[in-house]
Amino acid sequence: MKKTIVFVHSYCLAGRKGDELRLTEMTKKAVEMAVEVVEKSTASTLIVSTAYDTWQEEARLQKENVGELAGVEIHFLSEVRNTYDEVSQVVNKIRQMSATKLIIVAEKWHSSRSYRTFRRHLGKEV
Repeated sequence: MKKTIVFVHSYCLAGRKGDELRLTEMTKKAVEMAVEVVEKSTASTLIVSTAYDTWQEEARLQKENVGELAGVEIHFLSEVRNTYDEVSQVVNKIRQMSATKLIIVAEKWHSSRSYRTFRRHLGKEV
C-alpha cells in the first residue's frame, strides 16, 4: 500500500523573543496550502517543520493553523536550523514510515533549493 506524506517547510515566526510571537504570513500561507493538499490527496501524514529555539511556540501556533484533519497523522519537526537540517529530519521520518510518495510544499523562491537538498539526501529515490 502506498503511503503519501505532505511536508511543509518552516518559514519561522515574526516578533521578538520576549514579545508575543506569531506566524509569518509566509508560514500561514504555506501551512494552509499544505492542509489543502492533504485534503485533496490520499496523504495520510502531514509533517510540519518548526525552527530554532522557538520551535515549541511555532508548533503550538501551527497546530492552531492546521486544525483537525480527520484520519491524518500530524508530525512536527523541532529545532531545524536550515534547509539541510530540515530535509535530513524529513528523510529520516519518511524512511521510518516507509512512505512511497512525498509532496513538498515550499515557497516559489525556496522550491529549487528544497528539491536540490532532497535530491542530495535521497538520490535516485526522488
